[in-house]
Amino acid sequence: MAIETAPLQNLARRIRAHTVGMVHRANASHVGSCLSCADILAVLYGAVLRVDPARPDWDDRDRFVLSKGHAAAIVYATLAERGFFPLEWLETYCRDDSPLAGHITHYGVPGVEVSSGSLGHGLGIACGMSLRRQARAPALPGLRSAQRRRMRRRLDLGGGPFRPPPPAR
Repeated sequence: MAIETAPLQNLARRIRAHTVGMVHRANASHVGSCLSCADILAVLYGAVLRVDPARPDWDDRDRFVLSKGHAAAIVYATLAERGFFPLEWLETYCRDDSPLAGHITHYGVPGVEVSSGSLGHGLGIACGMSLRRQARAPALPGLRSAQRRRMRRRLDLGGGPFRPPPPAR
């Protein structure tokens, strides 16, 4: 499957611009953490993840868990660009009356799966979500668990490179 890159590059530029503006207006920090995942979020939300902004709680959607919650601004910008909520919400980032907090929160923010903050704790959350999803899958004879529920998971651990363990021999 070939992916058209120009729209994804354009999306990445727009979410970077929103993010820098948000962080500047809020006199906040962590802009580097945000910008470091712009391309990843553009590809995931622009071409990979099965999500529907009109149905953010769709049962068979893919889930994205941001483990470095301090990069919230860029996720909010990405979700607004995808239509989960109005772009005008971005103007309220980090204000007391805003649903868009400085660390990512799922409370009142369509498209955010889980609130997070500490580096790395998203791994356990994503694993738990995955295990729970498999446990709820219908037990139909002849179907592998991957066929029973096709939800895919993506996790941004942040804080450094992550390499899965080598395959068992």
